[in-house]
Amino acid sequence: MAGIGLPAKFIATLEACGAEVAERHLVADHAPYGADELAALASRAATRGLMVATTEKDEARIGAAMPQALRER
Repeated sequence: MAGIGLPAKFIATLEACGAEVAERHLVADHAPYGADELAALASRAATRGLMVATTEKDEARIGAAMPQALRER
């Protein structure tokens, strides 16, 4: 998941590190993540057995609002 100006660069970095990107959840640069949106991401990742990757910027921006279930993924 990423809310940055060049999300394709973030995806390319993950893939260059050997990650298989199964899903992409991309929002506009600086767009806020809603609580329901974050909960849905956590649920979908858990259901599919996926790890969630995000940028340091987005993690810092979401901060304490990130559900523990999503942080664990």
